[in-house]
Amino acid sequence: MGRAGAERTPRDLITQAGYADVFGDEASASVPCVECGARPPDGVEIRLEDNVAFCRTCDLSTGAGDYLRRVAGVLKPRSPAQDTALAIACDEQAGDAPTIAGTAPPRGQPGTAASAERLSEGRSTPLPQREASLGERLIIGGLALSCFLAGLMAVGLSAWANHQAFGSMVDDPLQSRVWAWTGVIASVCSFGGFTFVYWHFADRRWKEGLRAAVFAVAGAVTSIVGTEMFMANTEMARSAEAEARQAQRPVIEAQVADWRDQLGAIPAEIRTVDGLEAYLAEVERVGRTHQKPYRDAKIELGQARRRAELEAQIADGRAALLALDNQPGYASARPEARRPIPSMFFAVMLEVFASQGTSVGLVALLILLRNGGNRHRQPLG
Repeated sequence: MGRAGAERTPRDLITQAGYADVFGDEASASVPCVECGARPPDGVEIRLEDNVAFCRTCDLSTGAGDYLRRVAGVLKPRSPAQDTALAIACDEQAGDAPTIAGTAPPRGQPGTAASAERLSEGRSTPLPQREASLGERLIIGGLALSCFLAGLMAVGLSAWANHQAFGSMVDDPLQSRVWAWTGVIASVCSFGGFTFVYWHFADRRWKEGLRAAVFAVAGAVTSIVGTEMFMANTEMARSAEAEARQAQRPVIEAQVADWRDQLGAIPAEIRTVDGLEAYLAEVERVGRTHQKPYRDAKIELGQARRRAELEAQIADGRAALLALDNQPGYASARPEARRPIPSMFFAVMLEVFASQGTSVGLVALLILLRNGGNRHRQPLG
């Protein structure tokens, strides 16, 4: 190969094309497109490990070596030996660089032989990929959308729990609102942060990916603590209310017993209030109010009214005891009534549903859109 082969190594072509600062030590970079003029991140993606270059805006699709030669102004006829040498150099330059889903070479065509075969032809062709059927895309798209929507509902529950928990930490109204919305922000950071983790790692932006991971984990931990606090506070309030209702029962029972004793002291032969009032009205009409039966009827009317009042109070007390037994908070205070889910477990699972559900759904939709865009790219003629 001699010096001609050495001058055509990928790094030499990168330097000649003026992309040394863009690539740095990486095996892939995004550069302006020579066809449509689109600039990064909508320009040409050059990947040395796959020996492919394609534009995200137009239909430009060619080999990495061919595109670098074109930009460097050295695109000229080459011998098969030089093409094979460049393919080997591209594969060696990529080395053991990690690949991501959707960008790895297809099975049966990795390595030097496939690269040399592509470059030995008159032009480069895009990497063949298995096309997903319409049914597969519909199923995966539907499941991804379902996961995303379920994750959003979990985010809403987590944000509401955080809002209630953090807002109840202080008594000042202004500070309460500030802390409440801090909990909502934590939920948003959690569900969006993990999608950014994938996005950065997929394009090998390791530092930004780690930063996004720290950001997402911080939001997740905050949401877990907020949800657990909300559940604990709710359980404490329910227990306190149940204890207060339990304390009311002996008081009401004692009152009912006292009313029954008073009712038992009233003679059973006392006439009704309506009957006595009608009798007194008739005596007053005929003018016999000075007689003893009238005075006795007045005394009897007072006892009748007291009896009616005691009967009404006893009925109200019984209704209060019945309502106390039927209230959910009172029944749940009994140990045998239910087996509660640990609040920390529920908080962790809600956060997993919120953060990972939305992330899985969004990532799946992004992969479908990316593969759909790559499928329509045509090879450079």
